[in-house]
Amino acid sequence: MINAKTLETLEVPDNPIPYFLGTRMRKVKDIRDKVLWHPGRYRQVRPEGIDAKDPAALKVKQVVLNDRRYIVCLNPGQAGKEARDRDKLVMALDAQLKKGAKSLLGNKGFRKYLTIEKDSARIDTAKIKSEARFDGKWMLTTNTVPFAFPSGAQVQGTLAGGESLPGRQIVAYDPSDLPPMR
Repeated sequence: MINAKTLETLEVPDNPIPYFLGTRMRKVKDIRDKVLWHPGRYRQVRPEGIDAKDPAALKVKQVVLNDRRYIVCLNPGQAGKEARDRDKLVMALDAQLKKGAKSLLGNKGFRKYLTIEKDSARIDTAKIKSEARFDGKWMLTTNTVPFAFPSGAQVQGTLAGGESLPGRQIVAYDPSDLPPMR
């Protein structure tokens, strides 16, 4: 994802290259423990589509931590799917545990939700709860202002008419609302 040397090069003050880079949410402690838990409301960037062919809904929020701008992206539909998939996996895991724990150790999907003690294994509800906070989310870091939102009147008008939002009706987010970049 992000090579430290590349990121340093991109973040020099006179860098003319705007960037958006994907970041690891689970492996980077500051992102996992601070950025994801940072208070703030998500802003709707793309509304839920009318039919299955429409793009998925998208919500975003900005978090600035240690002079770095992060964009937390949330797809509510994907979040629901991931929660349902995890529930199915945990039910299958519970059924397998009743048959015996040894067969589960080689299964990577099951193993991440298990706590193994001596000769037994049990479902770790804390691990399940921890994993749920990543549902439908991904993270970007950027040195630019990435937000553009359709105005409320445009969203209401186009949804009422059953049309998609034309690109020319996008209203730029006011950069003065954002904290200054270093």
